[in-house]
Amino acid sequence: MDARIMAAQWALSRDLVAFGGVPVAAGEELLGVLTLNLTRGRLPQGGDRTLLPSFAAQAAVAMRNARLFADNTRLYEEARQRLRELQDTQVQLLQAGKLSAVGQLVSGVAHELNNPLSVVIGYGQLLLSRGVPEDARRPIEAIVGQGARMAKIIQSLLLFSRQRKPERRPVDLRDVIPQILNLRETQLAVSGIRVETAFGADVPRAEGDAHQLQQVVLNLILNAEQAILGSGVGGRRTGDHIRITTSARRMGEATRVIVQVADNGPGIPAAVLPRVFEPFFTTKKVGEGAGLGLSVSYGIVEQHGGRLSVESEPGRTVFTLELPAATSGDPEAGAAAERAGAPGRVAALGRGRRVLVVDDEPAIVELVTTVLDDQGWRVDVASGGRAALERLQQTRYDLVLSDVRMPEGDGADFYRAAVAQQKELAQRFLFMTGDTANEDAWRVLQSTRAPVLAKPFTPRALLHAVEQVSA
Repeated sequence: MDARIMAAQWALSRDLVAFGGVPVAAGEELLGVLTLNLTRGRLPQGGDRTLLPSFAAQAAVAMRNARLFADNTRLYEEARQRLRELQDTQVQLLQAGKLSAVGQLVSGVAHELNNPLSVVIGYGQLLLSRGVPEDARRPIEAIVGQGARMAKIIQSLLLFSRQRKPERRPVDLRDVIPQILNLRETQLAVSGIRVETAFGADVPRAEGDAHQLQQVVLNLILNAEQAILGSGVGGRRTGDHIRITTSARRMGEATRVIVQVADNGPGIPAAVLPRVFEPFFTTKKVGEGAGLGLSVSYGIVEQHGGRLSVESEPGRTVFTLELPAATSGDPEAGAAAERAGAPGRVAALGRGRRVLVVDDEPAIVELVTTVLDDQGWRVDVASGGRAALERLQQTRYDLVLSDVRMPEGDGADFYRAAVAQQKELAQRFLFMTGDTANEDAWRVLQSTRAPVLAKPFTPRALLHAVEQVSA
């Protein structure tokens, strides 16, 4: 007896002495065998031979239908999964479109605000440097300080609206974290959430892209804020706080920079904890988040060769960001010392030399003229590219300071025309702009490779940039 149909020992133990078998088939495919087992004393009847094939045919139909049902169910579930993925992609595209629109709005607003901010901060610092009565000094210092605060907020927004390829360089997280907190300062205060920072001593710079790391830090702070407020434990509850710390850790021959963001929210349930970095996974209500912040941050950190992890218990959650320490030198090292002595050196450089200032903002032109005139420069001005080119045809200049976006052609066109007339200006050209997030402005800066002074700028920053270009 074929053991695939019936084991002989098993049949004899049950007094089965005869059986009949009929194949169960769907077309040419064998699905199984239907058997009729007979005990001792029972002989096959004629009806058995008739009923057995009939039952086998019905079984084949039932098995084929069951298989079709299983296949249809699988296809249905796959279709539902594809639909969910399509809907998630649509949400992501919609969010990307919104972010793009916000970026364009921020770019335009920043351009309009950075010019007057340059004037406010610039003239405020000029007044302070020339000596003012003590009763006027504090109000002027307050004006300059608040102007600088506004400038930092605008700069932070511009950093997030930029669309550029990542650039790896040393990044000081002690600068990154305060920039992000400036963005959330008011909202955190309104929500009654106190933020504590503790920056460890001798923490090296991290190796990475500053813009992407700002996004990671912002996402972690937002997550902590929402964890406190969304749980129902926030809202002016005494003691709500977020604590951000930095430290360094040696791992063999390498050094890792550690940032921890801790909150005293309700904690993450153990069942949810393994999924917090999954794309589109969120415990928020519909419309409160797409579940992308932590997953995007996780991907950025992985690309940086770092690690993002989380630990949680009731009443405390800690996200830990680990990044490789920078091995290259600090490009800003010594810059502060150089700037400290800049005015005297620029005064020596400027005596008897001529500079052309090109900008359509009269207040900016007046500020730059005042600062450079004090350092001995002979300043000519033009409101646009056409007027500036006419100046260049008549006079040779030692330096050109130009805005990027002008009524009569962009900065790139003016730069090329100016260098065509006076070739030495290729190394004596300095752009000024308050719109480095704008795609067109960024292409101009990339194509010319000329140095740029970002608005709003201080008189000292202007003099330092002039010294670097004209030395």
